Amino acid sequence: MCGACLVFSLAKHQTPTKKNKLYFGMLVCVIVAALFEILASVITLYIGHTSTARAIIFNFYTLYYLFSFLLGPIYLIYVILVNNPLTNKNRIWYLKYSVPFIVSFILLGLNYFNHFVFYITDDFQLKIGIINVLCYSIFNGYLLFSSVYLIRQWATITKDNKRALIHVFCLAFILILLQLLFQNTKLQLFGISIALTCIMMLVENDDDLLDATTSSFNRKAFGYDITKLLNTHHEFKVISITLNNLYAYQRMLNNHDQDIIAKTISNYLHGVSYDCNIYRISPNTFAVIDYHANDDKLGDIFKERFSIPWRIENMEFELNTTIMSANIPHDLCDYNDIITMVDTSVTQDVPVKLLSGNDLSFISKRTAIEKAIRKAIQNQSFQVYYQPIYDTHTKKITSAEALVRLIDDELGFISPGDFIPIAESDGLVNDVDRIVLEKVCFFEKEQNIRGLGLEHIHVNLSVYQLLTRNLISSYLQILKKHNITPDLLNLEITESAGVNSNDDFMHVINGLKQKGFEFSCDDFGTGYSNLSNVFQMNYRIIKMDKSLLDSACKNDSSKIFLQDTIRTSNKVNIQTLQEGVETKEQLELVTEAGCDLVQGYYFSKPLPEKEFVEYVKAFNNVD
Repeated sequence: MCGACLVFSLAKHQTPTKKNKLYFGMLVCVIVAALFEILASVITLYIGHTSTARAIIFNFYTLYYLFSFLLGPIYLIYVILVNNPLTNKNRIWYLKYSVPFIVSFILLGLNYFNHFVFYITDDFQLKIGIINVLCYSIFNGYLLFSSVYLIRQWATITKDNKRALIHVFCLAFILILLQLLFQNTKLQLFGISIALTCIMMLVENDDDLLDATTSSFNRKAFGYDITKLLNTHHEFKVISITLNNLYAYQRMLNNHDQDIIAKTISNYLHGVSYDCNIYRISPNTFAVIDYHANDDKLGDIFKERFSIPWRIENMEFELNTTIMSANIPHDLCDYNDIITMVDTSVTQDVPVKLLSGNDLSFISKRTAIEKAIRKAIQNQSFQVYYQPIYDTHTKKITSAEALVRLIDDELGFISPGDFIPIAESDGLVNDVDRIVLEKVCFFEKEQNIRGLGLEHIHVNLSVYQLLTRNLISSYLQILKKHNITPDLLNLEITESAGVNSNDDFMHVINGLKQKGFEFSCDDFGTGYSNLSNVFQMNYRIIKMDKSLLDSACKNDSSKIFLQDTIRTSNKVNIQTLQEGVETKEQLELVTEAGCDLVQGYYFSKPLPEKEFVEYVKAFNNVD
């Protein structure tokens, strides 16, 4: 059994960790001990009872005991490494745990003179000596200490590891006792062989923790190891290497060449990162766990190498690389912070950038914002502000845009520019949008907006919502809950979303239109700025981006474009709304061009519900 496990271990083409090496060592100890025991038995049976044969048998049994006892300290350290990668421990640490074995080793050496451990009788039978029990007690002591460690670290050990290590302990302990009681039986190594096979099946068989292309560890393994290290309060370093432009090369290369790039980089990292674990987090991201937390050289080595083009076969690649190096727990102390770091791509103006120390403060900030978002979703504590929209024909406030705001107890006001991208990347934006819609519908019902002179409220509809199943039924359910009709809402989608919409998008949009919802094209001027595409979407309103107005105030060509857009839209009965109007001159410019609606700080900033209602009542002269 151990031979089969040994062959399996050698056949796995992965970079061995210290844990793997210790398991390999246990297999070798069992095989060698069994071999010497077999050879001693063969000599006893088939070679004459001579003094030379007796000496050879004695030596073989000495080696048998030596390798058997050596299993104790190796197993103890293996148990610790399974849960706690102690690569940074020095020789003194290992020597401390080897002292009991050294005692057994000395007793075996003295056995040549006093025969206190074992001896060979005149009829060539093996008999145990008076201190044989002491040697086995030392071995059992290692097993006992291993079990104590397991109990202390129980909460941090994976289910499979628990089962495997407990089986090893129980089998070895029981069979050693049987070996002592029944000296003629050969149960000890057999039991240990079974136990090591269990370890191979449950612990060492970690194919699901390996990247298939590079044989480095994968993202799952990275998560396991980070969790272990944090739970055991270790100091270590995590270095992430993100190849920002690798996807561009991948589109030009076949699968074979892509694999060669990944393998070349992985081999380089393994070559220079001695005593470190290498992980492939994603196709374009590698990570390194360095147990020497105080050594900052590795990040600089990586930066220097990635600044040089990579020559692979007949091709040369310049990889735009972001390297982030964090000392844990000083720079980052939270699991989510570490995962955020390896998942983050940073815009940079240099080919290779190394971020460390205070450079990584944005990661902790991002994690804090994410927590604030989740808390606000759970507590339904997002606030909705309303920015008035002015009608140039009636000279009244006839609508408003609903804008989500997040004010956290700990972080205070969080800009939408900060929390909305995080909500989108973390898949939380649909929850945020649902809360906003609920609050808008409640507001419309409570305030009777038609009585205030408002036609509808503009609500943003994100691309992520358009991908949501049952969006139409969900919207209708919320409206029914608050007794609101679809004409009281105007759904805004960005120009780029409308242009790039696929059949699924259009199915949802058309379904909402059939139920009575109307749409606006938001941020016109930031995307393709193609009116023909906008017209095909049959929008009720085109909202022109502030950048168009700013350009129109600076040069005549942009001014002509803005005026032509407004006039062309009017000809096809599509209303135009200019965002970002801040001055009287800007208001006059868009009004003279025929713009129907105006939104901006010239009239009002976004306001909380109560202030908005008071503003509209005063502006529209409503009691």
